[in-house]
Amino acid sequence: SLSVRNTSPAVAGKDFPSTEEIKYLTKYNISSQERCVTVKDYKARVMMMPPKYGAPFRVAAIEENNKINISMLGLDSNGKLSKYLPQTLVENIEKYMSHYRTVSDYIECKSGKIYDIGFSIDLFVNKSYDHTVVLNNVLTTIKDYMSVDKHDMGENIFLGDLQKEIMLVDGVISVISFDVYSIYDGTYSSDRCPYPELEEISSCSTDSGSVFKVDSSAKSFRINLNAIDYVLYSDYNSIFEVKYDTDIQLRIKLI
Repeated sequence: SLSVRNTSPAVAGKDFPSTEEIKYLTKYNISSQERCVTVKDYKARVMMMPPKYGAPFRVAAIEENNKINISMLGLDSNGKLSKYLPQTLVENIEKYMSHYRTVSDYIECKSGKIYDIGFSIDLFVNKSYDHTVVLNNVLTTIKDYMSVDKHDMGENIFLGDLQKEIMLVDGVISVISFDVYSIYDGTYSSDRCPYPELEEISSCSTDSGSVFKVDSSAKSFRINLNAIDYVLYSDYNSIFEVKYDTDIQLRIKLI
């Protein structure tokens, strides 16, 4: 028998690409060059960097005053987004990109933004259906729609499409209320969603009076969805995440 021990730990925690990621990367590979001219070229080149140098999970790039800012996010041991960038990864990217960047471009690597959000949804459910099964299916639908594997940094989230997906779940009659919360600090990311608040909650607790219950050390506020047309607009270097299953709170009324 033969056993192998990897003496060098994985950098940034990215696994082998999923089918969705391969489809996503293909469009960059077709138009890629052996040099970086546009911002898209920089992003594509970082994503094609050999895995032995490290593999950031998500990458974004922007040009500011002849400086190329490359923002990256990795994954932690639980498969959740992480802003931690190992120094080894940063050094490897800067050295690797030095072979492709133009002479006048200076590259700076930094962490991207993670916007943690939660859902509080009330539903009318057909009483002839097993409500436990319906709830599980709705939960799965939301988790699947919000999966970070299906979204990139800078990608907007259209909540109207998510509501349509929920309505397609067998047993769901209609959506009574649909609220989205920005959650930050504590065990969540420190990045606070830059959206107008519908109702401010100074801190989240487990009291019965709390509107949205999360980690006791975290904070949250309800996003004014009407003010943003039910679209979670993303910054070029940010991505949305539902960190825990408990951040999706569902209530039903049987009719």
